[in-house]
Order: sequence, then C-alpha cells, then structure tokens
Amino acid sequence: MLVQNNEQENFNFHVDDNKFLIIGLGNVGKDYENTRHNAGFLYLDMMQKKESAPDFREDKKLHALITSFKKKGNKYFLAKPTTYMNASGDSVKAIMKYYDIQISNLTIVHDDLDIELGKVKESFGKGPKEHNGIASVERSLGTSQFKRVRIGIESRTQEERKKWKGKDFVLGRFGKDEMEKIKNFF
Repeated sequence: MLVQNNEQENFNFHVDDNKFLIIGLGNVGKDYENTRHNAGFLYLDMMQKKESAPDFREDKKLHALITSFKKKGNKYFLAKPTTYMNASGDSVKAIMKYYDIQISNLTIVHDDLDIELGKVKESFGKGPKEHNGIASVERSLGTSQFKRVRIGIESRTQEERKKWKGKDFVLGRFGKDEMEKIKNFF
C-alpha cells in the first residue's frame, strides 16, 4: 500500500527496493542533547560513524539533518527531523516524498519508556502507549504500518516512577551509567 495522509493525497513513488530511510526521533538544540527523548538521534549519530557516512547536513526544505551511505547495493538515508518531536511527521512525509521512499522501507528509531533501559524491540505497526513523535508520524502518513526500533530508556525504580512523571523523565539527560548501557546496545 502506498502512503496516504488523512486527506487521501496519493504519492507517486517509484518502485525502488534498494532505498531505505531510517528516521531517528528527537529534539534539536543544546537543551536536548543527550536526553532520553533523543535516543533516536543518538542511534543515528552512532550509525553514521559506524558506516563512515558523511556528516549530517541540514536540509531546510525537508526540515531535517540528513546523511546517506551505500552498503551492499542499497542506499540508506539517515534523517533527524528538525521540527521537534511533536511535529516529526511533517518532516518524515516530506523526506519520503522527496527521495521516493516506499513505506515498506521506512524505519523509525525512537525512545520507549515502556521498555527497560538498554533493551530494544523491533516492531511493525506497534509502539509505546504514548509517544507524541510517533503519533505525529502516524497522523502525517495516515498509517501506523511501518517498522520501528524502540530503544528502552526506563531506568526509574518503582518509587521514582511515583515521583517523576514520564514526560519529565524523558526530557532529562542520561546519567553516565545509563549512557554506557545505551552505547553498549548501539
């Protein structure tokens, strides 16, 4: 099925199974660096280094920081939306349309408070109970049927969960021990 938004706008994608788009969700700016909510950005930064891809460059038209690399005959685009988490879908939709990426070749990487720190779940069409970035992507694409890499960030004790609301916790920075667990996963 081709991607359609709520207004039923049809995309004219070319069939090209050799192009893949990996989106890391997060928030831009110094205030959000190394926050738990930016696990998607951190993942893409590490992937960019691992694959020796060029530095991310800003594409104002697509509202994203983008890089790409080729591997085994495939082209991979890595993108970090600059729209902030709650409007990520606008950027995802624009990038998919510009690069003619099929929804079957889209993967969204994001933090997940429903998963223990350092663990990861790959899923399709299923995500956390509540995630504004994922909700934005689903609204913009008109579907929830895409791949996800869900990075666990939950490290609070039961007592801390009572005191520290999820939305405040995700915007907090990773502690040194937490960052080590995240890096070990990547």
